[in-house]
Amino acid sequence: MKKITVAVGGMMCGMCESHMNDEIRKAFSVSKVTSSHKKGQVVIIAEEDIDDTKINEYAKKMGLSENDIQNCKDNKKLTSDILLVRENAISSLGIQATPTFIIEGKDGKELISGNKKYSDFAKYITQRLGEK
Repeated sequence: MKKITVAVGGMMCGMCESHMNDEIRKAFSVSKVTSSHKKGQVVIIAEEDIDDTKINEYAKKMGLSENDIQNCKDNKKLTSDILLVRENAISSLGIQATPTFIIEGKDGKELISGNKKYSDFAKYITQRLGEK
């Protein structure tokens, strides 16, 4: 068994972790995959190493060019910056999920998190505005 740990930026909640795990299971033969938005990483347990060629093929299917893939692998600052922004969103804004909307009004700030239907979101905004 091989344990592969990958730094991943951009996950903000358990739903992100679930989507990441599902995509990895679909794309690669793995025994186990565990994502953590708090740690900013994915841990993959597989019978053998996942070949870079397979990773690149999957990235191309997602719309990345060869140049994009290489730049992503080489750009440690970008990874660091993404993680820094994520940590700032968590610590200073209280964001714990994607998407999160910050609604500010006369009675303060409120966060609306998670996937919401437009009708639910519109109803909430209308209530906040005091309209019928």
